[in-house]
Amino acid sequence: MASESLKTLLRVRRLQVDEARRELGRQERYRHTLDTHILATEQALRNAMPSADSYRADVVQLEAFQRQGDRLRYQNQMLRMHAPQVQTQIEAAQGSLASARQAARAVEELVAARIRDRNAEALRRQQHELDDVARGLLLRQRVND
Repeated sequence: MASESLKTLLRVRRLQVDEARRELGRQERYRHTLDTHILATEQALRNAMPSADSYRADVVQLEAFQRQGDRLRYQNQMLRMHAPQVQTQIEAAQGSLASARQAARAVEELVAARIRDRNAEALRRQQHELDDVARGLLLRQRVND
């Protein structure tokens, strides 16, 4: 009964490790997406600059490029402001994963200790049975002598 509950607990702990690993993966993918968007806005800003230089004479074009640049800078700034929060979430997910792994390891060690104890007890019983057989043989031999 106790061994079944330990096996169930171990299964639950392993499921918790899997879920923590998935959450960390989600957070890492989110950070990657955020980094990709940041790089894309920076690249769009760089791409807009040479175009603006080539239209120096057209004021309407320059104003349009300026508004586009302002929008991209604002978007980039908002994305960058979100990056520390994402990093905090990643660190929390890493901590959860470490805790879940530690809990699973503790149950695995407990299961292994129980198995070692059962094996040791079985060996003691076998040795006791062998000692009983040997004593019985010695007694029979003494009686026969």
